[in-house]
Amino acid sequence: MPLAGRRFAENGLWTAFATILAVLCIDHAKDSNGDKIEVKPEFTTGLVIHPEPFHCSFEVVNTAREAHIRATVNSR
Repeated sequence: MPLAGRRFAENGLWTAFATILAVLCIDHAKDSNGDKIEVKPEFTTGLVIHPEPFHCSFEVVNTAREAHIRATVNSR
């Protein structure tokens, strides 16, 4: 039997990702000289494997969308 909230959770994640990508440009972090810091793919070991934390930068690419999303979040 499928989980009752599975589709709801998938739709919520899809909406969150689409919103983030519509407002932000996610790119490599930069060092003090302005050069990109390359990401070295590293993963944990054990029963559950996931990526190790890494540095990145977030830059707003659409201030109108950002203002709309902030207003929506703050109205809750």
